[in-house]
Amino acid sequence: MKIAMIFMLITVVSFDSKEKGCLENAWNLLPDSYAHKKFDIEHDLNKNGRYFSCDSFLTPFEISSFLKQIKYLIANGNKTATAEIFDYPLEVSFKNESMLVEDYELTISTEEELIDNFNEIFTGRFGALLSCANIQNVFSVPSQGVFLGHGELIFSLDFDSTERSIKITKISVNKNSIDKWLSKNSCESITVQ
Repeated sequence: MKIAMIFMLITVVSFDSKEKGCLENAWNLLPDSYAHKKFDIEHDLNKNGRYFSCDSFLTPFEISSFLKQIKYLIANGNKTATAEIFDYPLEVSFKNESMLVEDYELTISTEEELIDNFNEIFTGRFGALLSCANIQNVFSVPSQGVFLGHGELIFSLDFDSTERSIKITKISVNKNSIDKWLSKNSCESITVQ
């Protein structure tokens, strides 16, 4: 019993050290004027018990700011600026879970193609999912990024960019999955136009 407790204590201490190291690594890549360290420390542990900074190399403030940016752009119908925050080619899957409409996938290769398909992707349930997104209901997966819903939206640090930026890497519009997530997270299933 004592050995198990000592192991648990060592594990907790190592996770705390790991988290601090991951946040410090992320902070070192940000300007010296970065003023959100308290927010980062308070929100780095995500809903699945993992650290955003260790899994995604992003700070919680960067994640929260990106979610606010996505919501603002889409709510205001800013198609051009929205298209700039995607990593192309982008696979978008639509799962209707209905016998009346077939599932299908879209491969979007350019910003222009995303703009052309904007209303199909960002209205309805997916828009409602985005409107409910916040730092408390997203989670991170090592080497994949930050997930919203059940993976309906995935974004990550853009390692190809010369400046620190975040890009959306995957979208999946799955009606039943989104409805379950909205219900579980106390979000109304509203239609975003």
